[in-house]
Amino acid sequence: ERVPPFLRHVTGGHGLYDIALGGNLRWPNLAIKQEFFKTRPDIFAMKDGQRFLSPEGMGRYCISNEYLQSLVVQEGLLLFKTHGVENATFQLGMGDYGSGWCECPECLRQNQVDKYQNDISTLFHNSMAEIAKKIYAVYPSATVLAASYASHHEVPRSGYHPDPRLLLEYCTHPRCYGHFLDDPGCARNAETLARIKRWQATGLRLVMREYDTCTPIQYCPLEEQTAYDLKLYRREGFVGYSTEAPFPDAQPVAKDPERIRNFQRFMPSSWQWMYLISRLTWYS
Repeated sequence: ERVPPFLRHVTGGHGLYDIALGGNLRWPNLAIKQEFFKTRPDIFAMKDGQRFLSPEGMGRYCISNEYLQSLVVQEGLLLFKTHGVENATFQLGMGDYGSGWCECPECLRQNQVDKYQNDISTLFHNSMAEIAKKIYAVYPSATVLAASYASHHEVPRSGYHPDPRLLLEYCTHPRCYGHFLDDPGCARNAETLARIKRWQATGLRLVMREYDTCTPIQYCPLEEQTAYDLKLYRREGFVGYSTEAPFPDAQPVAKDPERIRNFQRFMPSSWQWMYLISRLTWYS
């Protein structure tokens, strides 16, 4: 609750699934989803010719649907109207799942593959570009981010014409932290850097969303890689940097005692890491 409302749209990292139906970045209210499903089943994902309502927190939607997109636009406009463009950031992302995407004809037409497997980049980024343009039409100086993440990591294959004001949040979780990002001898990092180059070729400005805390850093310190990579990001023209950390007094939601102990060890370590990154950015 102490997170300001204008920050709740970026704290979770996966915004679209509940911006459309929930109104803020909390788990979507199932009762709200059920009411929408009665009146607008067309905004929900299709499988085997039937629309379905997913009961879990991160709902599946038909993101090519114009009405669904209008809901997201309305939420973005409300965010900037309420908190001001100087305070708010509106993030366009999706959930942490790798299946169950909509299989309606329009969504399938824009998938990177004929039937969704693990890449919906064309569908996702073209849809987000249209949403961003409608927000910029009302708030020209708004800060809007579209995430290059998980199942929509690649540059769209066709029809991609984003507004140059749109920021691309590049999520670097596929990379290897055992090597510098531009190490040509590391196959994983070579592909990551090649993907970054493909995004830069679109003309969009990139913000780095780091996943170093997933290593986890309290057992695998990355001072040398981080110091080197921060300079690399500057040379590559990145306009921002972020990584993840829990609040130092956060209460783990895990029930398993060992997981709770791991979280409790992670919290103070990660905040020291944030301090180190802050100092390194002063000199990069």
